[in-house]
Amino acid sequence: MPATDIQRYPSERPFPFARAVAAGDFLFLSGQVAMSASGEPLPGDVASQTHHIMQAIQRTLQHCGTDLDAVVKVSVWLSDMQHFAAFNQAYRHYFPRGLPARSVVSSRLAFDLDVEIEVQAYHPAPRSTPMPLHIATPHYASRPLSEAAGRTVWLKLEALQPPGSFKLRGIGHACQTYRARGAQRFISSSGGNAGLAVAYAGRQLGVPVTVVVPQTTSERAKQLLRQENAQVIVHGASWQEANEHAQSLLGEHDAFLHPFDDPLLWQGHATMIDEVAQSGLRPDAIVLSVGGGGLLCGVIEGLQRNGWQDIPVLAVETEGTASLHAALQAGEHIALEQISGIATSLGAKRVCDRAWQYTQTHPIQSLVVSDDSALSACRQFLDDHRLLVEPACGASLAVAYQNHPALQPYQHLLIIVCGGATASIEQIRQ
Repeated sequence: MPATDIQRYPSERPFPFARAVAAGDFLFLSGQVAMSASGEPLPGDVASQTHHIMQAIQRTLQHCGTDLDAVVKVSVWLSDMQHFAAFNQAYRHYFPRGLPARSVVSSRLAFDLDVEIEVQAYHPAPRSTPMPLHIATPHYASRPLSEAAGRTVWLKLEALQPPGSFKLRGIGHACQTYRARGAQRFISSSGGNAGLAVAYAGRQLGVPVTVVVPQTTSERAKQLLRQENAQVIVHGASWQEANEHAQSLLGEHDAFLHPFDDPLLWQGHATMIDEVAQSGLRPDAIVLSVGGGGLLCGVIEGLQRNGWQDIPVLAVETEGTASLHAALQAGEHIALEQISGIATSLGAKRVCDRAWQYTQTHPIQSLVVSDDSALSACRQFLDDHRLLVEPACGASLAVAYQNHPALQPYQHLLIIVCGGATASIEQIRQ
């Protein structure tokens, strides 16, 4: 049982044997009488004895990180009940916000003193922070990419997250938060990286997961979801139809996990920048792929909370998925009419509102690469680093492999290797 012994603080010791013992969420202070620091009794009148004891109890509680407001029960012993009025007048002074529960009995006390007081206080024990579901991923300088780009290129290997992509950072954080709020089921409408992250998080947390996917979802994606014990429902010809059905399933104790538009996701994604900052690395710019903007929002949140508001982000899209680029070109937050191309994980017709807002407040440069460039980068990256990533991730790698003109101002780049849970050799050989 952990204890705080006031003898550890001799310069402020209220009593020679004052002691507070913590048990669960409560502190139990041993009964005390009026004694000097040297152990001599301090008789005095009842009021002075009460003041001396209460002031010492107050200091004892302060040493334990709390105060008299936390007292929930007081036990009092008086040498004679005729002393009650004098005791009570002095005692009430210490509880101006209301008296705690109290018992008073008459008893003969040590040293022929007149008052002894014992208190119990509510003092919640420190709660351990739940372990995050994501892992801290390595980052290191890539020799092949540095040679190709003519500058130092660092890789943040989010492809090594258990479900295969950075999505677990934000979705894991969101799932833990929703479970703490009482969620008893997680629902997702993503058959890709986000849905798989929800399925993984649910299995780890012991919370059932339902994922609604459209008929176009690959058998490989459905297999991976079921492997994580998720219930997979196939509904509709498009993601919009699947999403509407997923929303219709929501009950009172369900939580819907959006794939990219949720502040909890951004908070979780920001941890990758925390890890970079803690390592001592400060890149000149960060390169990342943009779909709906969840990764972009998380990275910028991480930059800002580490005081790196000046570090620019190079936001990369493929030609058929360039919703951010189209909005910047138009000067307004527009949506694409359609999505096309190989990088289906980047297939959001419109970036989330927060991502668009960041384009007005943070240095962001939009870059667009072709499908061929993204696929070529995936193949080269597999050869160089023995790591398979999807074309959405290859878009960012292509910027370095091709030494894109936008890199010229920077000598130290950090690329977020976002991964890809459903990536396959057949996919990148197209």
